[in-house]
Amino acid sequence: MYHAINHSYRDFGLVTAMVLIALVGKAQLVNAGFEESTAMPSAPGMWHLLPGWTNAGSGSSTPDFFHLDGTLGGDLPETPVALVQPFEGRGIAGLTAIRRNAPGIPLSREYLVMDFASPLAIGQHYFLSFAVANGQWLPTSSAGLAVNGLGIALTVEPPAQMGQSLLDLPPVFQIPYARYDAAWEVLTFTFQATSPSQHLVVGVFGADADLDAEVAMGM
Repeated sequence: MYHAINHSYRDFGLVTAMVLIALVGKAQLVNAGFEESTAMPSAPGMWHLLPGWTNAGSGSSTPDFFHLDGTLGGDLPETPVALVQPFEGRGIAGLTAIRRNAPGIPLSREYLVMDFASPLAIGQHYFLSFAVANGQWLPTSSAGLAVNGLGIALTVEPPAQMGQSLLDLPPVFQIPYARYDAAWEVLTFTFQATSPSQHLVVGVFGADADLDAEVAMGM
């Protein structure tokens, strides 16, 4: 169970190389490997350079885009939050999955949203594979929380996050344990589409009281 404490440690996750395959045919994802961009990143929080991706319409959340060809705080492998090489290709995205706030204040969350090239087919079974990591912790980083609940949800309409509040969506996949690992881990699952979903949402789902958030790195 989550217990609020008065510090700003956050769970920082890196995501790369999503592949969505229908068991009959293939559903095209948009910029799934973060290789297409309108420019190279030069600082954290430059998600807006990634075509096909949004920050769930939030006016305050700032997911990250890092690239081997980036500059300053936007390059790899040494970012302001972790030391990490791409899983494959040259680009990755990152988000502050949760951030602890002062006692009595709900967790802050960030989400990454990808558009499908076309809606999912109702009744079709799909196979989804993606890689996640926290990267190697740096002494200068405020990251370091292990948390359960990281997952993927699907929506028909574009999700609209208010500030950094919870997106109350039912995930089609969710990690049940508190995860923190510097290395890349490939996660795969299958699901059956129950609606013509057009958006894939990555982030932590579930009420604060149901989350297990513990400091894994740093003090």
